[in-house]
Amino acid sequence: TTYTEETPYGGCGSNLMQYGMGWTPDGVRNRTIVYASWNRDGMPKRFYDGSSFRALTEAFFDATNIQLICSGHQPCGDVPNPIRLRSNSGDNNGNDDDDEGRNRWILCCDSSYSGDTMWLDDNKFRVKEACGGRGSGGTTRGDIAVTEVLIEKCRSTGRLEKVTCHGVLSDGS
Repeated sequence: TTYTEETPYGGCGSNLMQYGMGWTPDGVRNRTIVYASWNRDGMPKRFYDGSSFRALTEAFFDATNIQLICSGHQPCGDVPNPIRLRSNSGDNNGNDDDDEGRNRWILCCDSSYSGDTMWLDDNKFRVKEACGGRGSGGTTRGDIAVTEVLIEKCRSTGRLEKVTCHGVLSDGS
C-alpha cells in the first residue's frame, strides 16, 4: 500500500503517519524511531549533569557542528521547551553569553496538549480556570495557545544567530 491509498488506519497518507506512531489503532505497541522524547516526566532529566545520554548528545553536537535541533514529539506544554547543552570543545570560562557559539540547543516544540496545561498559583495550587482548556476545536491543543519559532542564521557563515519564540500561552497571556 502506498501512502496515497486509503488504508484501514484512515484516509490517504495514514500508513506513512502510522509508521511514526508508537501504537497501532487497536492499541498494540508499534516500535518506532521516528518519535522520541528529550524529556522524562516533563523535565529534561536525561541531560542532568553526569548522564551518559548528555555526554553522547554533546559529542554528537560537537562532531556534526550542529547548533540547534528543533523537534516535535513529545508534548511539553503550551510553549516550546529549550534545553541548553555546552560544547565539549573549548572553554566558556563560565560565560553564558555564548559569544563563540559554544552552546547547543534542543528545542522541543510539541504543544499538542496545550489545552491541558495546568497553571499553578504562588502556593503551587492548580488553577484550572486560567487555562482555556481544549475549547471547541475538537483537539487537545485548545483554542488559545499558539507559538511561532523564528530562527535567524548568518547568511555568510550559516551560524545560528538567534532563536525567538513568541505567541500566546494557554492562559491568554
